[in-house]
Amino acid sequence: MNPDVKTSRAGSLAGSPVPAGHRLLTGALLAVLVLVAGGCSTTSRASSSRPTSTATSSAQSMSALTWSDLVSLVPNGRLDGVSCSSAKFCEAVGGKASNAGVAYRWNGTSWSSQSLPSRVGRLDGVSCFSVKFCEVVIGYSSFGTGALVWDGNSWSVQSIPSGILGLNGVSCTSANSCEAVGSNSSSGVALGWNGTSWSTQSLPPGVSILNGVSCASPTSCEAVGSNSTSGVALGWDGTSWSTQGLPPGVSILNGVSCASPTSCEAVGQTPSGGVALGWDGTSWSTQSLPSGVGWLYGVSCPLVHSCEAVGYNSSYSAGVALDWNSASWSTQSLPSGAQGLYGMSCPVPSFCTAVDSHGNATVARS
Repeated sequence: MNPDVKTSRAGSLAGSPVPAGHRLLTGALLAVLVLVAGGCSTTSRASSSRPTSTATSSAQSMSALTWSDLVSLVPNGRLDGVSCSSAKFCEAVGGKASNAGVAYRWNGTSWSSQSLPSRVGRLDGVSCFSVKFCEVVIGYSSFGTGALVWDGNSWSVQSIPSGILGLNGVSCTSANSCEAVGSNSSSGVALGWNGTSWSTQSLPPGVSILNGVSCASPTSCEAVGSNSTSGVALGWDGTSWSTQGLPPGVSILNGVSCASPTSCEAVGQTPSGGVALGWDGTSWSTQSLPSGVGWLYGVSCPLVHSCEAVGYNSSYSAGVALDWNSASWSTQSLPSGAQGLYGMSCPVPSFCTAVDSHGNATVARS
């Protein structure tokens, strides 16, 4: 099983629809997007976030999922990512209003707070391969960036290469193979974990920031983000990252989930709303979204063509959840009070969990 991980969002203010990892781009890039929005029309179509399985069985409908009432985990804070290795083990991460990191564990029934090492900043992305191995990355924070590992009992700090401004997403296919993405002061970054240490990997030119990553295997990963004018997608073959073409009109991609090397979903935004893309192993194609969908941040595919995506509604006043059945996206009902949903994880089609910009968590079962 290959649990998927989260997408990036940020800023320290709960409720802001601007993702954390995009804080550095809100000047030049968003100014460009405003101009683009006034000059062209795009088709919204249907993001971590991260892969939850490498299964290749046929799609299963997730439309029967029912989302439960919200549980407030971080009052006045935010939750940015969540990853589940099963319906009985999940890790949700984020930050307090002070930007200090927080982590919570799901045991199949309830959430409980976990202790973190001292002076850990807001946690942005998480990937749990098993109950005894999770990786978490630290986003943009006054506490500094870095990574943490869970060994089944406690969290400990890991060293990462210098010069990284923030890490937004991570995906692990085993305790000895992970990919993490983010940015430094001038470009996107990607790191590889070999079970002992993190090392920097070269990226194609022109990548400003990477927000999410998903690995179907150690030699097959997808990373998404943006450059100065549009969204970007990169493929990893176990040796190097290469740029992949995207349909026109994609401004930013926030999350991605791959159930197999030839079946991925990516989500993000256009100047006019949310966007979702499907990967068939060769190319990305745009998928239609229901009306009323705004920016999308998280996506999780427990099986090939069985996916859930989350984000904001089109008025950016509440959260939205969608399910993909291999042919179309449809909107699901969310509990009252759900804000912009930033991260989600579905280890199996019958169970998902999602977290929002106001520090709440919700689970869905069918």
